[in-house]
Amino acid sequence: MSTWQEAHDDQGRTYYYNVLTHETSWEKPAESAPSATWKAYKTDDGREYYHNEATGETTWDKPEGFGEEEKVSEEKEVAEEVAEPEEETLTELDKELAAQKVETGDLEKYKGVSEEEAQELFFKMMESEGVDSTWSFEKVIQTFVKNPSYWAVSDPSKRKQLYDEYLVNKLKSEAQNKTQVVESAKANFTSVLDEYRKQGKLNRHTRWVSVKDMLIKEDNPIFKHSVLGDGQLKAIFTEVINGIAKEEDSKHEEKKAEALAELETYLHQLVSGLDTKTISWDKLYEMLQTDARFKANKHFSILKKLDILELYMAKVYPKIKENIGSQVRKMEKENYRSDRKAREAFKLLLQKKVKINASSLFQDLLPQFEDEDVFIELCGRNGSTPLELFWDIVDEKSQELKVKKDLIEAVLRDSKADNDVTFASRESFVEKLQEIQDDRLNAFDLEDISEDSEVSVIYSQLVHTRMLQAQKAVSEFENSIPQKARELASWLHQHLPELDIIEVQEEEKEVENKTIILKKSHTYSLKKHHDNLDAWSSKLQNAPSFKKAETTAIQIYHDQPDKKLEKLTRLIHDSTTKLVALLNQQQEKKRSAPEKEPTELKKPRKEVEKKPIFTNPQSQSLKPYLTAVRTSLTAAICLEDFSSQLVERHNRPEIEVDNSHNPELILNPVTICRNENERILIEPSINSVRVSIKIKQADEIEQILVHQFTRFLTQRAENFFILRRVPIKGYDISFLITNFHTEQMLKDKLVDFIIEFMEEVDKEISEMKLFLNARARVIAESYLTPFD
Repeated sequence: MSTWQEAHDDQGRTYYYNVLTHETSWEKPAESAPSATWKAYKTDDGREYYHNEATGETTWDKPEGFGEEEKVSEEKEVAEEVAEPEEETLTELDKELAAQKVETGDLEKYKGVSEEEAQELFFKMMESEGVDSTWSFEKVIQTFVKNPSYWAVSDPSKRKQLYDEYLVNKLKSEAQNKTQVVESAKANFTSVLDEYRKQGKLNRHTRWVSVKDMLIKEDNPIFKHSVLGDGQLKAIFTEVINGIAKEEDSKHEEKKAEALAELETYLHQLVSGLDTKTISWDKLYEMLQTDARFKANKHFSILKKLDILELYMAKVYPKIKENIGSQVRKMEKENYRSDRKAREAFKLLLQKKVKINASSLFQDLLPQFEDEDVFIELCGRNGSTPLELFWDIVDEKSQELKVKKDLIEAVLRDSKADNDVTFASRESFVEKLQEIQDDRLNAFDLEDISEDSEVSVIYSQLVHTRMLQAQKAVSEFENSIPQKARELASWLHQHLPELDIIEVQEEEKEVENKTIILKKSHTYSLKKHHDNLDAWSSKLQNAPSFKKAETTAIQIYHDQPDKKLEKLTRLIHDSTTKLVALLNQQQEKKRSAPEKEPTELKKPRKEVEKKPIFTNPQSQSLKPYLTAVRTSLTAAICLEDFSSQLVERHNRPEIEVDNSHNPELILNPVTICRNENERILIEPSINSVRVSIKIKQADEIEQILVHQFTRFLTQRAENFFILRRVPIKGYDISFLITNFHTEQMLKDKLVDFIIEFMEEVDKEISEMKLFLNARARVIAESYLTPFD
C-alpha cells in the first residue's frame, strides 16, 4: 500500500498526504520503500532491534522490505562485474555461531502480563530512577532499554503515552503536597498571632516590625523554621490585623447604633416640650451636655457631636420641619379663607354703600370708604387688591351701560329722530325718549334726570361719542383737502376748454368774475383768482371730487357756514394752483426737457399729528410681563437668509422643520409666564421665530370666548401675514416670523404688533364676557318685568 494518499481540499483541488509522516504536497512525490525509514540498532548484548525515525516506533521484529533495496543494489553491482563471483565459503566459527541459540536474557521477563500490570511496572521503573519533567523521552529510552519493565509494554506509542501521564501525575502530587505545607504553615503562624492577641501583645495598631522582633527574641520555632518567606508572613499578619480592626469596628458600630436608638427616643421627648420656632441646634446641644440623664447614660459616651448632629438632621429635624409645614399650610388655608371673606365683604361694601357708575374713578370715591374696617382689612392681603375689585365693578357697569347705550341708539335710529335737536341738551334728549313709545325703554327711569342718573350718563357718552366722530370727520376732511385738490386740478385740466370761469391769456387784460391764467414764454402763472364760491359751485357740479367734498363739508360744518366757506374756497384755490402746475408740466414734456422739476403734485403728505393714547389703569399690571416679552422678542428676532439643507434651492423656516439633521440651527426656546394660565413661548431659529401665546381663561365662558376669538383669527390668517393657521399644542394662538418679514417690515413694528395684541386680547375677552353677562342680565330683566 502506498504511503502517499490522494486527497481534495474545500475548493476541489488535489493534494497528497503521507499517512506515516503526516506531510502534504501539491505534487505526488516519488514512492520510497517502507523500509527506508527503519534503521537497525544493537543492544549491549548484541541483540538487534529496529527503530522508525518517522514515527518513533521501536520493535524487535524486522519490518517488511527492510534490506531489499540493499540486496537489489548488490545484485546490480554483481551483474556489472565482468567475472563471475566466487562462491563464498563459511568458516568454522560462522557455522558454530549459526548453530548456537540467541539468548535474550531477562528482557522478555514480563512478556505476557496484563496491560494494568505492565503500566504499574512501567510507572514503578520511572519512579525508582526519579524521572521528572527534566527527562526527555529519548533519555528514558536510553536509560531503561535494558530494563525488563520497559519491555513489559510492547507498544512504543503506549510507552510515550504512559511517560506523559506519569509526568502529569507527578506534577499534581508535588503541587498538592506543597499547598498542604503552605496551608499548615499559615495556620501555625496564625495561631501564634492569636496567642499574642490573647496575651495583649497584639492589637490593631501593632506594626509588623514589632511582631517580627518579638518572634526573633523569643526564638519562636514556628517562625524560625517556617517554609514561608517574610513577604508571605507579613501578608498573614496584615490579614490578621485587618480582621481585628474589622471586628472592633463592628462592635463599635453595634454600640453606636444602640446608643443612637436610645438617643433618638430621648430627643423626641426632649424636643416635644420645647418651642421649635426658637430652638436652634447649638442650644439643643448645650442642653444635652448639661442634661443629667444624658450624662448618666454610659452608652451616649461613645457618640461624638457629629453623630448627634447627623441623628438630629436625619430623624428629629424632618419631623420638626413637617410639623412646622403642616402649621404653615393650616395658616395658609385659614388666610385664604379670610382673604376671600375680606374680598367679598369689600365687594358688598362697594355695591351697597358706594354709588359707582361707568365713569367713576377710584380716587374720587376713596374718601367714602377709606375709614371702613372692611377696606382696611383687605389692604395688604393676598389676591385681588381693592383697586382691582373696584375696576371689576366699573368694567361691569361700563358693559351694562354700553348695552343700554346701544339700545337707546337703536331706539333713536328706528324713530328717525333729528339728532341735532335730540342732543341739543339733556332735557331735549330725555323728552325725546319720553315721546317715543317703545317697550325697550321700559328698563330705564326716564324721570330721573339728575347728573348721576343712568340716562344722564348715557347722554354724556353719546354726546362725547358724537363729538369725537365730528372731530374725526373734520380731521379726515381737512387732511383730504390736498388730495381732493389734486383730483379737482386733474378734472379742471381735462375740462379746461369747457369752463368759462377760467380764462387762459397770452396777453394780460382785465376780465371780471373769472380766474385768469397768464401764459408767457411757454410758462403759465396764476394772474388772478376768482374766489366766489357760488360761481365755482355752479360750474363744478359735474366734478365728482368737488361734489363729494361739498357734500362732506355741508354735513360736518352744518352749524359753521363760515368754516365751510373757508375750506371749500381753499380747496378751489389749491386746485387752480395745481392746475397751473399741471399746465407747466405738460409744457415741459412738449419741450422734452432733460430734467423734470418736481411739481406740487408730488409733495409728500403731511404727517397727521398722533393723539395721545389714554390707557386703562388696569393694563399697568401687565407692564412687567409685557416688558419681559418685548425684550425677549427683540433679542430673538435677529434673522438672516438661510438656504435649506434638505431641499435644494429652498428657504424654509427652520423652526418648522425637523432639525434632527442639524440641531445647531435651533436656539433654546424661552417661556415667559405671568401665571399658570397666561404665558408665551418664544422659539427662535436662524431664519425664523415662532411665538405662541396662552390667553388667560379663568372659567368656561372665557374658554368659549377665547376659542371663538382665535378661531375667527386663524381662519383669516392670510390677512395677518405672520399669523400661524394652527397654534402650537398647549397654546391658543401662534405667530411665525421669518427673515422675509423682517426684510419687508421693521422689527420694532413686528414686536409692537405682538405686544399690542397681547395687551388688547385680554381686554377684548374681558369686555366680551362683561358684555355677555350684562346683555343676559338686561334680557332677563326685560323678560321678567311683566311678571312683577
